[in-house]
Amino acid sequence: MSQGRGPGFVLAVVLVVLVVVVGGFLALYFSDLFAITRVEVAGNEKLQSSYVLGLAAVPEDSTLLRTDVQGITGRLVAEPWVEQVELERVFPDTLILHITEQPVAAVVDIVPETANDTTKQWIITENGTWISEVNSTSNEGVQIDAEDFVALPKIRDVSAAVRPESGAVESDEGVTNALALLRGFSPEMREMVASISAPDAVKTTLTLYNNVGVAFGAAEDIEAKEQAIATLLAEHEGKITYINVRVANRATYRAAE
Repeated sequence: MSQGRGPGFVLAVVLVVLVVVVGGFLALYFSDLFAITRVEVAGNEKLQSSYVLGLAAVPEDSTLLRTDVQGITGRLVAEPWVEQVELERVFPDTLILHITEQPVAAVVDIVPETANDTTKQWIITENGTWISEVNSTSNEGVQIDAEDFVALPKIRDVSAAVRPESGAVESDEGVTNALALLRGFSPEMREMVASISAPDAVKTTLTLYNNVGVAFGAAEDIEAKEQAIATLLAEHEGKITYINVRVANRATYRAAE
């Protein structure tokens, strides 16, 4: 009568299988199988695909199994226009770079440094990251057309200390307060805002597309303040010229005679 195979035999079999599997994987990983012969870019609007490919700099010896994900992603997100990157492997030979560009919030008028300078306009994102000057020609890989930003709110009257740097996050309270308002507004209210005067948080005022001025103040009680604006505009349609909602429950207004 033959004896059954003991635990030692089973363990040996398991170890052999693991060695074969791991060895096979390593051989496959370090081989040229699934070599990347095509890299595509998706999701980009402002960034030119050729520019994105240059930034990604996918190594020539890359395969779909041996891809420097961290390096490629790091090089791409270093570009201020890029918010997020996802890499998609499409077997047998294609790598797709899915780009999410930064959501642009407004265009900011920057106070000239000297009397001989002209006012420059900078693009800023919802989280306060400076992208670039609107009329910048320093980066040929980005398609920036001033017409693309005509409909965006303009932030003006900012502190002379505000000096944008591409990729930096702004901390000025006037600018950050204006951006907080834009994030907090309903889509309908946001479309009504032509410009925001933002010397500081307390003095923040809006100019609506119907030329009504709104003293808004700090980004607090935004929903209640917005409702007060909507109510007054409806009650005095075509006549109102100025609204003060710095204190939401004590809104005041001026109307034309």
